[in-house]
Amino acid sequence: MSQHFLKLRANITLPGDVALAERELRNRYERLYPLEDEQAFSAATGLDVARLSSHARPHAFAGFVGVGPKQSLRQLTRELSCIQEIWVPKAEVTLEDGPTWTLLQETPRFACVVPFMAAAELWGLSKTHDSSTAGLASLTRDMALGCAPEKLPGRVSSSPHLHGLHKYKARFFPRLARMLLQEADGPVLDPFVGSGTTLLEASLLGVPSMGVDIDPLSCRITEAKLELLRMDPIRLEEGIRAMGEPSGGHYELPPWMARKFTRKGLESEQALYESIIAGWVSAMDRIEDPAVRKVVSVCLSDGINRKFNVRMMGTGVGRFALEVRKTSLDLLIRRSLEEALRQATRFQKLQSAYGLRPAASSVVRGNAGALNLPDDSQGFVLTSPPYLPAASGREAYLFSKSIAMTALGLMSVEDIQAGRSSVMGSMQAGAERFHALPEGVTDLVDWLANDELRSIKAEPTLAYYQDLQQALIECHRVMKPGGVACWVVGKESVFYTFKTRKVLRRVPCDLLFVQIAEYAGFEVAETLDIELQKRNLNARPRSKDPYFETAVLLRKRG
Repeated sequence: MSQHFLKLRANITLPGDVALAERELRNRYERLYPLEDEQAFSAATGLDVARLSSHARPHAFAGFVGVGPKQSLRQLTRELSCIQEIWVPKAEVTLEDGPTWTLLQETPRFACVVPFMAAAELWGLSKTHDSSTAGLASLTRDMALGCAPEKLPGRVSSSPHLHGLHKYKARFFPRLARMLLQEADGPVLDPFVGSGTTLLEASLLGVPSMGVDIDPLSCRITEAKLELLRMDPIRLEEGIRAMGEPSGGHYELPPWMARKFTRKGLESEQALYESIIAGWVSAMDRIEDPAVRKVVSVCLSDGINRKFNVRMMGTGVGRFALEVRKTSLDLLIRRSLEEALRQATRFQKLQSAYGLRPAASSVVRGNAGALNLPDDSQGFVLTSPPYLPAASGREAYLFSKSIAMTALGLMSVEDIQAGRSSVMGSMQAGAERFHALPEGVTDLVDWLANDELRSIKAEPTLAYYQDLQQALIECHRVMKPGGVACWVVGKESVFYTFKTRKVLRRVPCDLLFVQIAEYAGFEVAETLDIELQKRNLNARPRSKDPYFETAVLLRKRG
């Protein structure tokens, strides 16, 4: 029976990551055994220990031995998310299998196979391996040889290949999405599509998918990524060239942004930025190819959002700081276009090397609480809704992206002002009491209402949970009997004192979610706690605390 030596990714560092990796691999092999250390790996494969040290996990076991693969080696390389290298008997591969399969003459019995996701993340960051087929072959060979660390990127990316097309906060991690998608049996629905991680990974795995989001910029970002899945990079390059130099047009900042300049007497600086944005939008309109124009519009938005950063202040009263990055706006936009072309070129080579055939996928603007889908029509849902901290006055998504959205014509100033109250977790949302919510929610709302500093958050928090419940009710309606819905939610939200950071109240978000899902008619099949590496002093004042998300697998009774 065939035996594979499976070396874990360098970013599989936490116990929960290892457990998820083991879960993924147990679905792929008849038997699975932990490979306790690199010495054992070396003895089993005949490889020098030094070769295994490149991107290896320090002070932890190297990986697993998989016996009796349930899939072809080709399929394993396309789908595995947790493995950096698969060492297989040489008899199982040939040189014709592609640049991702490295046959090493100095290794008598084994060849190294690099899975798609590992190659995509490392190649996307590499400065020493060019965007050609030879560059990909060189990268995978360097990984297999355990070459000097300076020849490979010193870190890995949470936004490999096309995922990094646009700056996006609170992004769904591709590796986590890919692992959870392996629970799917048929087409996938994501009712909170965000930046499109679920749809992109589903398509790469050959699974058809559909996404919904209330935010038009999120829909545009997702559409652009899906276009790039099938777009020849030459087509994108020609479209960028057709733009010429940015010039002409007219644009005005939203009034709440413009006031930040006028109050400081910086009207000339404001006029300069408005002129630059207008010129780029005018240049973009010269592109005849609508798919290329869509991709370029997302690059413009990315540059704009990197230039202008909105930071909400206070306890939800709407005050914000506009931080303007020193790097020129022209340069940020050009960098975004160059990076999109670079990643599209590398993705084309990856797609060819791994024989990927992306499945059909689509995205529509809509509301997760009122899906335009028939009853009993969906077999699998994978989504990650906005988290409770968004209801605490720290975020205002439409507001923070308003420059890009108005520049691209996705929303008017009036649309944004009216739409802020409809976004899940908005501080502008209002709500009446609803008796079907769990007691833990009403207790939290009452506690907020009776706190002088946090009373402003009580009604939006109630609205958040009502919106969440309505989204779950809709999800249950459209699911087929026996269908599975996987929702990834924050495990816990913590309220602190503003000065000392003393913990005032811990909110068990995962338990509240489970109760609401049961109210909506689901049965809970399984919950998975997933620890993530999040260390951000602004978002998480006690950043040394472990941070967990919870994947809740729900089933609609047959």
